[in-house]
Amino acid sequence: MHDLPPSRLRVCLTSICAQVVAAEFHHRVHMYQDQGFFTDILVAGANFAMEEREHELAQYFNVNKSNKKTSPGLDRSHPKSDGCDALAAG
Repeated sequence: MHDLPPSRLRVCLTSICAQVVAAEFHHRVHMYQDQGFFTDILVAGANFAMEEREHELAQYFNVNKSNKKTSPGLDRSHPKSDGCDALAAG
């Protein structure tokens, strides 16, 4: 991971941090629901909004590699082109 260029390292860390924040958000919303502070409708709305945001971030960081040949603007040097492949490789 330390061999990655700084821009790719930022992409990986941003992705990881976003996942941690989302998990903590879901946990807290359900805690407040269990304690009776939030209604089911409020929890459903909050979860829907957060899941949409997670989906948007996943799409942003996961560029379809099959489009690289057709899109001249996407190349391997772009920080989000292959995201955290180095982390997945170990």
